[in-house]
Amino acid sequence: MKKGKDDRLAPTAAQQARWLSRIRREAIGFLIEISETDPVALVSPNRPPGDVLNFASKLREFGLEPRGAMHLKDLVATLVAPPERETTTEAEEVEQLMEGARSFDEQIAARKLAQAQAIADQIKARPIRTLGPLVTNIKRLLAAMAGGGDVDLPLPAGCALRFDASYQKLIEGTRVWSHVSPSSAHRMQPPFLMVSLKVPGGASLSTRLAVFVFHAMQALDSEEGAMVRRCRREACRRIFLAARPTKTFCGRQCANAVSFERHAKKPAKL
Repeated sequence: MKKGKDDRLAPTAAQQARWLSRIRREAIGFLIEISETDPVALVSPNRPPGDVLNFASKLREFGLEPRGAMHLKDLVATLVAPPERETTTEAEEVEQLMEGARSFDEQIAARKLAQAQAIADQIKARPIRTLGPLVTNIKRLLAAMAGGGDVDLPLPAGCALRFDASYQKLIEGTRVWSHVSPSSAHRMQPPFLMVSLKVPGGASLSTRLAVFVFHAMQALDSEEGAMVRRCRREACRRIFLAARPTKTFCGRQCANAVSFERHAKKPAKL
């Protein structure tokens, strides 16, 4: 059966699953990076000037902002806006749609950079107060994941859980897929879209970081999260994200060191 124009760019279930898995692995990798971060060292003048901005960009990208249908409405309005002029050929229509997607990508990139810079400035001003609790909480989550424990984290004052199912109706009610470039299609179905942590308007960065911790829990509550391990080498014990279920050491160096230690303990043959 021939696919309609609205369906030809929509990601398949397999594509969506692969994308979500990749995003979760990247997010968990960043959680491990956070757990190993010294807030004071991060803002040290001896560090490359872009380190704080890169760190802030990852915070924003992997869950600092609340997720939900509201942030998609501008996206949908942009992508499904009626054309300024009538097109006469399919080639002209495709070019117009791609131009709209490029314009949208540029707007998104500029907004992301501005948000990341604002976060970076706050981190530089108060690194311990801003990042200290975050590093501690992420360490606790990863340790619980690696060791099979549990963690209770209270919500900051004024925060609340939100379930927003309007996204599905938003997508069903628009001809979205005919207006989305393949590179932008995944934005229409980000993970954990319906459940988010709502923070008060004008909340401080410290409070907004509770949103990040909430999304960290969601990322870890997955098949990818189950691959979080603690290195079995006693001299290391570093937490890492395994690529396969049978991996028990964080890297080849630790695996080789344990193998050498075992060999050294064997009695010498006479």
